[in-house]
Amino acid sequence: MKDKEKIKKEVLKRKWEHWADRPFGAFILSLAKGNGKKYMRRAGIDAAWPGMIFQKGSFYKNMEGWDLLAKQIEKKLKRNTVFEIVKSCEKFSQKSKKELKTILKSKDDTLEKFEKVAETLYTMWAFCFSTHILEHIYSRRLREEVSRYRIGDQEKFIGDISYPKK
Repeated sequence: MKDKEKIKKEVLKRKWEHWADRPFGAFILSLAKGNGKKYMRRAGIDAAWPGMIFQKGSFYKNMEGWDLLAKQIEKKLKRNTVFEIVKSCEKFSQKSKKELKTILKSKDDTLEKFEKVAETLYTMWAFCFSTHILEHIYSRRLREEVSRYRIGDQEKFIGDISYPKK
């Protein structure tokens, strides 16, 4: 019981903010292992994803954790452009799709297939989650740049230039 209380205390001392609503939380949470350092390294990021909370169809994030992960990823951005990172993601996606087809067609027993598919999905998940932290980094950079040239409601301005009128 002490461990549960310790975890609860640690979680509650952080500031959490709403991040996203997802009706398929069980599926997302089943892939959470992909947020660990082992799988994030496969995505080219030497860091583990900071914790998040899922409750009643909504995810909550802790900005301190996101900022810490952003610093680690910014190191990678000094070595690789975002375009190189995207190309790496696309290359991995194509390779993984082929790999999954091969696994599913194999004569391996069901449990072996499941384990191989899970390993591939965990790594795919690390790539997927990397996009969220890249968005975090570039959104912050965009706000910094806009504030240098624009006075007034920055969020409205960014929204106006980001979304085309229909």
